[in-house]
Amino acid sequence: MNLEKLEYCNDKICIIGSSVPMLSMVLDNLESRKQFPLIYLLNNLGLNLETHLFHKSFEILIIDKLEKEHFSLPFLLGVNKVANKQSVVQSLQLEKEKFVYLTHQTTSISSTTVLKDGVIVNCLTSIAANSTIHELVTINRNVSIGHNTEIGAYSTINPGVNIAGFVTIGERCTIGMGANIIDGIKIGENSIIGAGSLVTKDIPSGVVAYGNPCKIIRKNEI
Repeated sequence: MNLEKLEYCNDKICIIGSSVPMLSMVLDNLESRKQFPLIYLLNNLGLNLETHLFHKSFEILIIDKLEKEHFSLPFLLGVNKVANKQSVVQSLQLEKEKFVYLTHQTTSISSTTVLKDGVIVNCLTSIAANSTIHELVTINRNVSIGHNTEIGAYSTINPGVNIAGFVTIGERCTIGMGANIIDGIKIGENSIIGAGSLVTKDIPSGVVAYGNPCKIIRKNEI
């Protein structure tokens, strides 16, 4: 991992499109690393963020649009919903390389794991050896990811998910809270795995699947 990317958070940073829970997680991650940058928050989702003024450690400036001065800053993507991630980045014409990754201090990540640009890994998560987490993936709290696993860009892994070794998850996938995925499984891009599912067989692209064992329910229309 290129931990030097975290150093960019020490001064100023721009967070884009934060949902209320996502903003809270990002601030917790920064605080765990004793990093307190000036935050420009692009609230292009139009949310009421007043509830987060209790984060007294941070100076947060809410902006309505990106100005020229902001494009020189590192970015974090404060969006958890897969359907919104790619559209937000594309609408602002931002390259993935503009985004830094951020991990909570309590994570356990193998030195042979690769985190690509814009990845956010939340507290108490473990990622084993030789795994690759692609751009703008969100990994929530208390997730376990086995060795030699690959997770595609823009995907979201929700709390309490257990992913075994040699698993491949395609781009723009959502893995629901508490799901379990056994060794060697492949999940195609743009698919949703429901909360609490046990995935014992490969799942194709573009479907919604859930259950124990996990079964295809319908197409994913999003």
